[in-house]
Amino acid sequence: MRDIENKTVLVTGAASGIGFAIARAFAAAGARVALADIDRARLVRCCEVMAGEGRQVMPVVLDVTAASAFDRAVGEIEERFGPIDVLCNNAGVGRAKKPLVALSESDWQFIIGVNIGGMLNGIRRIVPAMLARGTPAYVVNTASILGHFAIGGMADYVATKFAALGICEALRMELAQTNVGVSVLCPGLVHTRLQESTQAYRGREGNGEAAAAQQVQAPTPPGIEADAVGDAVLEAVREGRFYIFTHPEYAEIVERRSAEIVRALKDARRRGPADDITFLGAGVLATSRAPG
Repeated sequence: MRDIENKTVLVTGAASGIGFAIARAFAAAGARVALADIDRARLVRCCEVMAGEGRQVMPVVLDVTAASAFDRAVGEIEERFGPIDVLCNNAGVGRAKKPLVALSESDWQFIIGVNIGGMLNGIRRIVPAMLARGTPAYVVNTASILGHFAIGGMADYVATKFAALGICEALRMELAQTNVGVSVLCPGLVHTRLQESTQAYRGREGNGEAAAAQQVQAPTPPGIEADAVGDAVLEAVREGRFYIFTHPEYAEIVERRSAEIVRALKDARRRGPADDITFLGAGVLATSRAPG
């Protein structure tokens, strides 16, 4: 989607961090941007900043876990800016800061509800209308570099990001011959307010695990600035690139994990007739390039 000017863009989780950076990048390119978030106060301040820069923006208070809230939000956006051309499903929360065996049912419901449920609500509500219009449109879903490998102590977060990556890859295959492009954002460490936003969301939801989530952890490296990620998303949408990576240094980690999987497959003893790999692998064979 080369032409961004005057397109209508919805960015969820836009009141801080990566979401705000994505919104600023698209607005600077001339798009009309709806910033959506549950934090009304921060949302209004963000829109005031961008309006002061001469951008076309509007705030939309949105809890992405509620499908009905998406219906209301889309109505507000269409009334002011017209149909949504670019959807950036960015809203997300962080880990509960517990080992896997200590994660409660409510911990899992909370993070899956936001990180996966929010993404699916956006896709279900907005993509069918994009397809019906037939004009160029785009979806960007925020996953993580941790959708490509795991780390101990973050099983809840990792699980949602692995799921997000799989959803994005399947969506790309299903929309390959349509007017709707798809990208998945897989950043490494970024300087954001993710943990603060997570705690605010937990408090808002009355989650009984909030105190446990505040236990002291080893300090996290600061990461890159969010604005660089916003620029990367805009570039990928313009160029139609599926994977959006912002930390190329992780190639070694992904390569090691992938190599171990390939070795295990090659060493596996055949248990029956060989599969026709085009049955399960058709999508990958059609949408990805062969190695080398």
